[in-house]
Amino acid sequence: MTLQAGDSLTVGGSVQFSGVGKTFGADGNEIKNDWSISGNPIHSSAQGTIRGRVYADANHNGAYDEGEGLADTAVTLTGPSVRTASQAETDDNGIYTFCGLIDSGPYTVTISNPDAERYYFADDESAKPVAFAAGQIIAGADFVLEEYQEVTFRLDSENASINGKTPAAGQSAEEKIKVRYKASIDETEGASVPDVIPVPGSSYVFTGWQLAGAAENPISTTDAALKAVTSDLTYVAVVSDAEKPYTIQYYYDGQQLTGEKPDESFAAKTGDTIDVTEDMKAAGALSGYVFHHAEPSDALIISGTSSNIIKLYYLSDPGDEPGPDTWQYTVKYLEQHTNHELHAEKVVSGKVLHETVTEEAVSIEGYDTAGPASVTITIEAGDNEIVFYYTVRQYAVSFNANGGSAAAGQTVNHGGTAARPANPTRSGYTFTNWNLGTAAYNFDSPVTRDITLIAQWRRNGGTDGGTGNAGGGGNPTPPTTTIPDTQTPLDPGTTIIDQEVPLAGAVGLNDTDHFAYVIGYDEDHVRPLANITRAEAATIFFRLMTDDFRQANWTTANSFSDVKEGDWYNNAVSTCAKAGILAGYEDGSFKPNANITRAEFAAIAARFLDDSHVDDGKGDFSDTADHWAAAYIRLAAKAGRINGNGSRFDPEDFIIRAQVMTIVNRMLDRTPDKGHMLPEMKKWADNPEDAWYYEAVQEATNEHDYNRDEVNVETWTVLKEGTDWAALELGWAANNGAPASKTEDAGSGDTQS
Repeated sequence: MTLQAGDSLTVGGSVQFSGVGKTFGADGNEIKNDWSISGNPIHSSAQGTIRGRVYADANHNGAYDEGEGLADTAVTLTGPSVRTASQAETDDNGIYTFCGLIDSGPYTVTISNPDAERYYFADDESAKPVAFAAGQIIAGADFVLEEYQEVTFRLDSENASINGKTPAAGQSAEEKIKVRYKASIDETEGASVPDVIPVPGSSYVFTGWQLAGAAENPISTTDAALKAVTSDLTYVAVVSDAEKPYTIQYYYDGQQLTGEKPDESFAAKTGDTIDVTEDMKAAGALSGYVFHHAEPSDALIISGTSSNIIKLYYLSDPGDEPGPDTWQYTVKYLEQHTNHELHAEKVVSGKVLHETVTEEAVSIEGYDTAGPASVTITIEAGDNEIVFYYTVRQYAVSFNANGGSAAAGQTVNHGGTAARPANPTRSGYTFTNWNLGTAAYNFDSPVTRDITLIAQWRRNGGTDGGTGNAGGGGNPTPPTTTIPDTQTPLDPGTTIIDQEVPLAGAVGLNDTDHFAYVIGYDEDHVRPLANITRAEAATIFFRLMTDDFRQANWTTANSFSDVKEGDWYNNAVSTCAKAGILAGYEDGSFKPNANITRAEFAAIAARFLDDSHVDDGKGDFSDTADHWAAAYIRLAAKAGRINGNGSRFDPEDFIIRAQVMTIVNRMLDRTPDKGHMLPEMKKWADNPEDAWYYEAVQEATNEHDYNRDEVNVETWTVLKEGTDWAALELGWAANNGAPASKTEDAGSGDTQS
């Protein structure tokens, strides 16, 4: 019979069989073929031998040639008795022999080589062998092991990809393929050279493959080295930056004469240096012109991303009339509309024609720039001038009548003086003076910032209602820390000192300990003019609650759709909401990361007032009567927490951090005075001493102990290390809002579960 791949060799009885053109005789004698059974006629329990050869058809001729035998291949005879072939001692050409007792079959011959890719079953009737997977059971004819070589294609550049893979900088990406021994890639089924594609939009190109370690120029994949592969190879992709164009342009008295001297285009690689040479300058010297200067002056470094241009400038030849070698420009600083000189002009010499120059406006006390603060011009023949215009800075002078008849505010130019208004009147009191802070104000003093002047009164019958002490043992009137009302940014208001409109009456806030409740953004900046979010505002009041108030309202749950457990502000927002201090929006959200408005913050301030403050529906600002927060704004204003901008409050404007700190200090009856602070306190680069908010910011950002004198002036005594709010909050969370010490005290007695 004819044996096919996978057939078993049946042993038993006198059997005649054939395998692909080869015949075994009935007597079992070996016929010229690669596998045979020899000895006595085959029958049950007969002695016999099975011999065969395993070889690699390196010459691809379908036959064994000298030296092609493989001596390291495992050959196994499987059947009732398992045998493992041993190589004939005198044969180094891959001859394997099974000998000894051959029991009744069937038997199969298995050839396996762990290092082989595949086996071929040699077929005399076919030019190409039939392929079998490694380790497959085959029997009955020639067995051929086909060898393969590995070819690696490697990409070392991050400026391209290989089969879609882009290596990171300093790394590689590679593709490996198997090529049949002495064959080409094209002749090997399933093998192909990988594609290398430069990064889109870059200037890089792929120029070919170079044998790793070779010094010759890149070769293509069709060269001889890849036509008959006999060993493992590695090729490296050659990716290089394509040449970039650059242009030389010629200018004559500032104009291009392209009809006489057109632009010239060249190319160079990125990073190359193109020197501005004498030959280059001479090439553009038209009759009647002489070279003046080049841009860039010495050399152009080729850029891979921007235009590459060398500009050569020529001027008309003056002949016997000498012209200037350099030019100058003037910078002036003038008041807008009047052209009054505010600062000495500046003259800058030594500039070349067509050179570009930039100047910045200088800072002038009391003035603001009315146009761009930076101007760039190109130097031309003739006068070159840069003019900066300024407008005088204006300040608001406000009058707090302190319970008396109103006095209109004034707008005063920087350095000007405020006009003394008519003395206000107040039933039962005599007006004594206008104060700035605790001192009488001199109306001849130049105004250099926004200020609020506060009326001082003497109670009829001898009691001083301003800054003195009450006669006959009366209580002293507390002084004020003046915070001016400005237009930009809006100041939240001024402190009202009249005891008939007290600043006390806040519930739930710790007005004893002077914590640092605002933290800077970095070592030097606290950003007093920046906005503040709703979550940040909630956190400030959460920290400043008294322990009892916080514990009574402690919760980590809320009904807001956008405040979840795990959010850094969840505890603060949840507790403040439970206390009735905060409210959300109609859609169920709280919008924690939105900036808080002046109206929203005024509402929070009003909700901390005690029941002695009652809204009578009167006292709206011109823009708050119909506002949702009108009642809150009226309460906060009458309690001295807030003020507006003249008749306006601007409720929908975002409040700034300086205004927040000013209002909170008032709510806590914290009355800072920079003359009574400590020199070693933390100061901020963006909180200058002449700013209206300076004292409020220092008070809010420096933790300290203090004393008050008989007129309520706060004097700092000791600076303290800032409170670790994060650690405190962890303690509150572990004890349902109570400090750990209180919880421990509460747990010292008997408890029932």
